[in-house]
Amino acid sequence: MKQRVIAVYLPDSKNFINQFYGLYYSLVFKTDLYKKFDLLVSGPSSIKRKIPSKYCHFVATDDLSSNPRFCYRYSGNSYGYLNSFIPFVDQKCKDILLRYEYCLRVDVDTFACPGLHNIECAKDEIITGNAAYSSETARIRLPEIMSNLNLKDQNIHNIGSTWYSATQDMINAGEETIKYVEYFLENHFSKHEGSWPQWYAGVILLYAGHLAINSSGLKITKTDKLDYYSTSSNKVTDYYILHCWHTDSFFSKHWFMNDRYKGRKTISDSLKCNEYSYDCITKGVENFS
Repeated sequence: MKQRVIAVYLPDSKNFINQFYGLYYSLVFKTDLYKKFDLLVSGPSSIKRKIPSKYCHFVATDDLSSNPRFCYRYSGNSYGYLNSFIPFVDQKCKDILLRYEYCLRVDVDTFACPGLHNIECAKDEIITGNAAYSSETARIRLPEIMSNLNLKDQNIHNIGSTWYSATQDMINAGEETIKYVEYFLENHFSKHEGSWPQWYAGVILLYAGHLAINSSGLKITKTDKLDYYSTSSNKVTDYYILHCWHTDSFFSKHWFMNDRYKGRKTISDSLKCNEYSYDCITKGVENFS
């Protein structure tokens, strides 16, 4: 029995499904990480037939963001990013996750690197990557909010979206994150306010995760080995997870989505992060779509 599981949410969208194939390829063909990690994939029932059965659990889940509690108060539109935390509140997902000692939470636009074999997490620790949500405004408001809510604050900013910890700790932090998403929608973004990169409703999930992780009581270890850039020419062996940020530099998921790499050959034996990313998603789509 494996001790580790990767939790990922997958919408029924061609672009997201292609990104998942890149992640899957990185685990099962590009590396042998499948020997240590299984995958828990949650999403609408319509994608079940598109998910490889090998090393994957699939749980069909409802759209959590369609609940009025998780809609923007000023527009009524759903906050769809919330769905990526469904694995931590859906009971069927939790039952599967709890078969494993450790859980890695990733966004779908990521690739696993060989170095992930070396990740180690102590008791009462959570390992995270880096993000970029802490504008000058956020650095003022987030501690104020935590103080107003009487939350203990470790004052760790720019916590990335990739998390690794003991499974029960991950579930607890995920449940708290969803709770704080509702809080932000109700109390801080009840009207249209701000724009990126300042105080911005589009990254409520990261603000909510900031509150959940900082108040969790877990030791927070941030590392650039998680959520590292898919555009880097550094050696992929030095990292755990590559993440596709918004960029026009190679490798860009947006360029890939729009066929702007058409005709570009992959370099399968390259150790550069950008070439590795391109090879994973290109071969993943070729093999599974």
